[in-house]
Amino acid sequence: HGDAHAWNLLSDNAGGYKFVDPDGLFIERAHDLSISLREGVRDFLAGDPVARGRACCAYISKMTGVAPEPIWQWGLIENLVNGLLYVEVGSPEHAAMFLDVAEAWAAAEPD
Repeated sequence: HGDAHAWNLLSDNAGGYKFVDPDGLFIERAHDLSISLREGVRDFLAGDPVARGRACCAYISKMTGVAPEPIWQWGLIENLVNGLLYVEVGSPEHAAMFLDVAEAWAAAEPD
């Protein structure tokens, strides 16, 4: 899918869910699972962003069977890219949140 966030998830008539508006990427599952990590920046910054991010990755891993480290790595990239996008469009207050998380995660020891 390439952009598997909550706004791209709709319920279907069978009681399940379907992703819409794909970016058309053929990419590993950990990337799609990491997209939700860019939605958690405020929560990550409300405490220790590394510990909170690792806990979130562990939860996603437990629920999906995908190893937490690739989810973490893709999440770091997603937060960095979003931060740079907000810089480009002139929203420094939003950029700072994503870049602060990316900086903390980049400085963290591998799990």
